[in-house]
Amino acid sequence: MRRGVTLEQIQADAEENYTCCFWRYKVQIFRFYHHLYVQVLVGGLIISNFFVECVQRQIDPQAAEFQGTWQAIEDFFAVAFLIELLVNMYGAWCRPFFSQPWNWFDMFVVFVGILMLARTPLPGPLSLVRMLRAFRVFRLFGRIPSLRKILRSIELAIPGVMNAFIIMLIVVCIYAVLAVDLFSKYYTLAAPGTPGRTTSRGEIYGEEYYGSFSRALYTLFQILTGESWSGV
Repeated sequence: MRRGVTLEQIQADAEENYTCCFWRYKVQIFRFYHHLYVQVLVGGLIISNFFVECVQRQIDPQAAEFQGTWQAIEDFFAVAFLIELLVNMYGAWCRPFFSQPWNWFDMFVVFVGILMLARTPLPGPLSLVRMLRAFRVFRLFGRIPSLRKILRSIELAIPGVMNAFIIMLIVVCIYAVLAVDLFSKYYTLAAPGTPGRTTSRGEIYGEEYYGSFSRALYTLFQILTGESWSGV
């Protein structure tokens, strides 16, 4: 069961706000949807959908050879997730449903699936919205308590990580200032044609890598990460 919503809250909410015949099965649907077997089934659908997306990008990246097959599979998952969302909405309507951030994410993902079902042509950059269907796998984080704990731990660790990042940035900036003073003139006094004087781009080594603060900072970042070492 998702954090923050309990069966007792749903029962109280149903008795207080939803007494018409349409909502008579609200509590039963909520209990059914949050049953372990149903949650495992939904999780299996999410994993299966992500697996199909990976397989398609491997054997038919442009969806040209088996276009009909991929389209049928995509339609199946879009309909399945739409039904799952409607069941969830009915069982937890309305305040308990919208109080959960993961439900908002589910609605966004299902909305993208509806666009796929409707074959809606999207203008310009909006056509890239279809690519967001790959993010359906993130819905697992809202259903598996252990994964939610990991996300919560990352959220709590962000302030400490940011402090460490600021300290590291200050230290690197100090060394970047020193590097400009020490290495910016490196090879500038060497005669043209001296081996190792210029880079592959035709600039003097000292000026290209340490000629200014920004260049020195980027060079130190490359040294820290190991970027382009093989090229140099």
